[in-house]
Amino acid sequence: LPKPGALSALPASGAAYASTRISLLLNHLANLSFYLLMKAEGGEVRSHPVVSQLVWLKELETHLQPLNKRLNKKIQKVAREVRKQSKIAVKSSAPAASKQPMVPEAPVKSKAPLTLA
Repeated sequence: LPKPGALSALPASGAAYASTRISLLLNHLANLSFYLLMKAEGGEVRSHPVVSQLVWLKELETHLQPLNKRLNKKIQKVAREVRKQSKIAVKSSAPAASKQPMVPEAPVKSKAPLTLA
């Protein structure tokens, strides 16, 4: 998943494409997870609507594959440019480093022991 605000650096059409692609992938993962959970619990999955949803998402991915191949190089180029710009912005806004070594803070001790229920 992209960092918050990363899609705003893209042109509107590129941001819409990336957002849609991410939504489709997350939808596919959610449906696949549910399918596997049902299968592991021994439920009847053949007649469940999640199967038709998975088939539809797979067909959609197959139809979008040529577009994904065409746009992949452009997306990678824009992503490199965005990363480069963000590194430049971080370097210019970063405070000067102190010469004192950083000392890690002591861990916080919990009053009650943690238990697994």
